[in-house]
Amino acid sequence: MRRTFAASLLLGCLVAFSGCKKDGSASTAPGEGADGARSSSGLLLRYEAKPLELRQKSHYEFTISGGGQYGAAKADLVGRLSVEPAGDKLTVRWKVEDVQNLELTGVLEPKAEEGEPPPPDVKQVLLEMGKGTFVADLRGETDAEATKEHPDVKAENAEVEKLREELEAARKAAGSKEAAAKDPKVQELEGKLAKHQILGMFGGVFSLPTLPKESLEVGKEITTESEESVDLPTGTKLPMEVEATYKVVKIDESSGSRIAELAVSVEASGAVEFEGGMLVVDQSNESTLFWDLDAHVPVSVEAESSQSFSVGEQGQEIGTTIQSEYEVVG
Repeated sequence: MRRTFAASLLLGCLVAFSGCKKDGSASTAPGEGADGARSSSGLLLRYEAKPLELRQKSHYEFTISGGGQYGAAKADLVGRLSVEPAGDKLTVRWKVEDVQNLELTGVLEPKAEEGEPPPPDVKQVLLEMGKGTFVADLRGETDAEATKEHPDVKAENAEVEKLREELEAARKAAGSKEAAAKDPKVQELEGKLAKHQILGMFGGVFSLPTLPKESLEVGKEITTESEESVDLPTGTKLPMEVEATYKVVKIDESSGSRIAELAVSVEASGAVEFEGGMLVVDQSNESTLFWDLDAHVPVSVEAESSQSFSVGEQGQEIGTTIQSEYEVVG
C-alpha cells in the first residue's frame, strides 16, 4: 500500500494544474458584459451567478511513467455539481454518484506489502467518501486561496493533517521500520490516509470547464501570453509562463439553442528550486468545449493533457484524458 500512492503528492498538484490559483496574469478581458452575450468586443463566455445543479458524466484516463515505473488509471464516473453564488464567486460542491469500468494498473494498482492488511477498495472509497468543495470565479477557474479558506475544505485539510500527525507518532512509538510495518495502529492510519489519496487522484475530474477571459469572435483565433504561479502542496510557488490560444470554431443553432464550439490550446512551462534540485515542469493541453450560450452552461468537453517534470536526474511524465458531458438537473 505504501508504494501504490507514492506519487500522489505530485499527481495532486500537476494533474490539477488548470484548477490551481494563478497570479499575475498578463491578459485582461475586454469590457465585461452579459454572460455569453455579444458585445462590441465580441462574445464573452461566463457562468451565471445563480444556483445551478449539473450532472457530470465523465470518462477519465491517466498514465504516469518514469524512473522505470508505469501506472495507469481509467474509469467512467458520474457526479453531481451543486453551484451556489457567493458574491462575485461560485461555491461548487461535487459528489460522486456512480463509478463504472474502474481499472488501476502498475504503480497505481492498490497492493498490500507482505504482512499488511488489504488496501482500500477504490470504487467503494469513491462512492462512500467521494465529495468535495471548491470556489471558482464566473469563468469557472478555481480560486485556490478562497477554496482553502472554505469551512468544508478547512475541515477536510484538518482531518488529513491530524491523520498524518497520528501516523508519525504511531511509527515512532513502534520503534523500528520493521515493527511499524506490522503495527495495527500504523496500518489503520495508513489505510485512512490512502483513502484520502484516492480522492485526491480522482476528485479533480469533477469541475467546471474554465472559460477564457477574453471576448471572442467566431472563426478568429486569439493567443494570450501570461506569467502565472501554481501553489505546490509543499507551499512553494511554481512560476509558469503560459501561452493560450482560443477560437470559437462555430455556433450551431440546429438544436434550438445556440451551442458554441470552443477550441483551446495551452502550453506552459516553469522551474523552481525544489527538494533535491531544480523542479522543471512542461505542460501541453488541448481541449474542445461545447457551451450553451443561452443557458450559460457547458454541454460537453474533451480534453487531453501531457505533463513532464524533473527534479535533478529524476523525471516523470503524466498523460490525462477527460471526456465529460453535462446535464442541468433539478
